[in-house]
Amino acid sequence: MGDARVPSVRLGNIQADKLSSYQQATVDDITVYCHESLPVLFRRITIKLEKILFFKRLAATTEW
Repeated sequence: MGDARVPSVRLGNIQADKLSSYQQATVDDITVYCHESLPVLFRRITIKLEKILFFKRLAATTEW
């Protein structure tokens, strides 16, 4: 695997002490927070919401 970089995504809010490292944006009426390093590392990030019964999780795919 080496030093492969994959963006981490999760549901929920960001802790107040970490908020300064994130940029806030609105995409399709959803508030998202993007870590300041992501635009430098990836050209495009696609995030999908996966649902299985009552469980939800986010999955990210990227373009270099």
